[in-house]
Amino acid sequence: MPPCALPLRQAPLASQVEQLLRERIEQEWIPGDRLPAEHSLAADYGVSRATIRAALTALTRRGLITRRHGVGNFVALGAGLTNNLAEAISLSEILTTDDGPATVIFDSVGVELAGVDVATQLGRDPDAPILVNRKRFVDGDTTLVYVINSIPVDVLHPALIDQAVLTPSILEPLFKFLRLDAGLHLGVHLARLSAETGRQMAYPTARPDDDTALLRIDETGFDDADTPIWHSHTWFPPGSMSIELIRQRTHPTTGKGSL
Repeated sequence: MPPCALPLRQAPLASQVEQLLRERIEQEWIPGDRLPAEHSLAADYGVSRATIRAALTALTRRGLITRRHGVGNFVALGAGLTNNLAEAISLSEILTTDDGPATVIFDSVGVELAGVDVATQLGRDPDAPILVNRKRFVDGDTTLVYVINSIPVDVLHPALIDQAVLTPSILEPLFKFLRLDAGLHLGVHLARLSAETGRQMAYPTARPDDDTALLRIDETGFDDADTPIWHSHTWFPPGSMSIELIRQRTHPTTGKGSL
C-alpha cells in the first residue's frame, strides 16, 4: 500500500522521509530489492525529488541502500541481517543459513605467537602459541564481515589443530567446533565495541577503502570456569548487518535493573 503524504513535523522533511524509508527497508523490502523511482517516491510522500534524493543519500551513507548509476537504488545486502549482541550466536549461523547470503573464505589458518594484545585478552604469555584463522563472510564480490579468531593451542588436541590447518571448514560454526570437536564448555562472552576506518583495521587482504567507516567488535569467550578460551576481532563494513544491543537502566538507589 503506498504511503500517504507526510504530516507537518518539526524534523526536516528529508529526515522524515529517511525514517519512513528505513521502516520500509526493515518491514517491507528485502536485501537486493530495487526501490521505487525518485519521482514515484516523491509522489508517494508529497515532497520534492530533491527531498527524496537527500533522504536516499543519507540512507546510502548509513549503508542501508546501494546506488547503481543509471540503474537505481537497491536495499543493501546486509540490511536485513540482525546480530543481537545479547545472544551468543555464531556469525556463520546468521550469515550462511539457507536464507542467508554469505559464504566463508578462509584467508589464512595456522599457529602463530599470541602477541601482546591477544595474550592480554586470553591470559597467556605473548609468545604462547595460538591457532589463528582469518576469514571473510562474502556475498559475491562484497565482503560482509571480516573476522580474526584466536584459540590457545593449550586447549586443543594436537591432531585437531592439524586438521583445522588442513581443513579450515571444520572451524565453522566456531561455537560448534569449540563445543563438539574441542570438547570445551562455553560460558560467558565479553564484547567491546569501537569504531575504526579501513586504514586502521588489522586485516591483511581484501581490505576496504582507507576512509571506510567500520564497526569493530573485540570479543573474548570464557569456559564455565571463567578461563579465556577464544578471542576474536570482527569488523563490520557499512550495510553488512544491523547490530542490536539490549541495555537496561539501573535504579540509582537499589542498583537493580529497570525498564
